[in-house]
Amino acid sequence: MLKICVVEDDQRDAERLCGFIETFLKENGFEAEINVSSDERRFLADYESGCDVVFFDIELGEDNGFEVSKRIREKSEDVIIIFVTNLTQYALKGYEVSALDFLVKPINYDVFALKMKRLAERLRAKECKELLPIKTAGGLVNCQVASIRYVEVVGHTVRFHTLDGEFEAYASLKSIEKQIHSSTMVKCNNGFLVNLNYVRRIKNFELTLDNGERLLVSRQRKRYLMEALNSFISGGARS
Repeated sequence: MLKICVVEDDQRDAERLCGFIETFLKENGFEAEINVSSDERRFLADYESGCDVVFFDIELGEDNGFEVSKRIREKSEDVIIIFVTNLTQYALKGYEVSALDFLVKPINYDVFALKMKRLAERLRAKECKELLPIKTAGGLVNCQVASIRYVEVVGHTVRFHTLDGEFEAYASLKSIEKQIHSSTMVKCNNGFLVNLNYVRRIKNFELTLDNGERLLVSRQRKRYLMEALNSFISGGARS
């Protein structure tokens, strides 16, 4: 699941931006946790490098978003930074912190979605390289997320079914889901997390994988799974 932070001191602007982000993520098959901060200093103090995307309002309180973003970039080279501003001349300084793009207020959703295509491309490229550290009885395994066909609950463990074989780990499916940032990993029921890259068909309440295996799809999850698969297909397969 992606982690997205919005640093914005205007509540109305923050709510509008979060609404646009949620709509865009749904349209493109991503799941994310969105956190909002109105205090740039507190955000900087509490910042964790696990954040994937930060939307910065440049005109913030005592420290502007640009100065805060410079300090965030010092902490993390991978976080994607997007500026939000009333003044385009500020946005031109974005190259100094390798900002992906900038949005000019008032934000229009059509313009937002067009600019965010670059964000989707960057996130998908990041997904392909994502490694998941998993503690097993034999030690720590760094598993490439793109190689996982599905993960299933087996008693008090979870079993990983990958292109290279199977292995088990003492963990919950919920904890694994939180660690994985890839939007291609989706629950088909409470006991299975499946990689859309390997789904070949969904019929009634059953899905078929590329190797012929079949998994049950719960009534509660079917609609979301179909939407995620349609978004995945329209966005193009990811290697």
